[in-house]
Amino acid sequence: MELDVWNLSASLRVSDRRFNNDAERIFHEVTTRVSRAANRFDETSEISRLNATRAMDMSDDFMALWRAADRAVTLTNGACNPAVLPALLAWGYDRDFSDIDHRDLALSPQVGAAHFEGIHVDEVHGRVELDDGVLLDLGSSAKAWTCDLIADTIAPLSGVAVEIGGDVAVRGASPDGGTWAIGLSDSLLVGPGGPRIGLAHGGVATSSRKVRHWRVNGQRVNHVIDPMTGWPVAGELETVTVTAATCLEANAFSTAALVWGHRDALSRISQHGWSARAVCEDGSVITAGPWPSEETAA
Repeated sequence: MELDVWNLSASLRVSDRRFNNDAERIFHEVTTRVSRAANRFDETSEISRLNATRAMDMSDDFMALWRAADRAVTLTNGACNPAVLPALLAWGYDRDFSDIDHRDLALSPQVGAAHFEGIHVDEVHGRVELDDGVLLDLGSSAKAWTCDLIADTIAPLSGVAVEIGGDVAVRGASPDGGTWAIGLSDSLLVGPGGPRIGLAHGGVATSSRKVRHWRVNGQRVNHVIDPMTGWPVAGELETVTVTAATCLEANAFSTAALVWGHRDALSRISQHGWSARAVCEDGSVITAGPWPSEETAA
């Protein structure tokens, strides 16, 4: 099934077609719940209300999404950080990306480090508060967490592969009883003739500087922010794909790799037991860890 959500392409495959309708229903139910909690472009969402009012009681969904974001921070030592929203807004990402794609914005961004320590979560009482100047964006980890939750929910019915905007979660066998074929792309748009890898279980995520970019005062910028500086990431890595036990972990490390910015940093991913594939500015492709063998799709 080809779907779309949050202005992103999505796909959903189950190995047992008898459960197609159930799988699609689960997909829409989960993505609707996540939107209500974490869609910063929806003024009625929890994340929008939190950023406006500075404090709120959390729903169960929001708390689960917060825990996912906190997990990403821990895994990457802060390189994947939900407190970068002030910098994103300063660089012009204050509306849906379709409204800024390839525009040249006249701005004078004043940015600095993301203040993750300014987010105060009381899980016992289900409440979150933000210090002045701190804004929260759960988007990156929320997308990956959504893929994992959809896949985990469908898995008792059938093998499944779910993809949203370049993030993939796989559970159980493919229709032919083997691994799922996962397409790779430097631009997140997988086309015929591109490389594929086989995945039996877990997650795959791709982060790229080449997809969501625009210009500010003639300078090309992108949506991946270095939490230490507030500036869009640079460096020799342009696109990074990671395989891991979950889509959340894969997404966290693919984002962090772009923040780290150099090929030697990929060893951090392999030290966690996962694998990575990076496309560098010079067009070279490097891998780390037990990267799956690639095949060319027909």
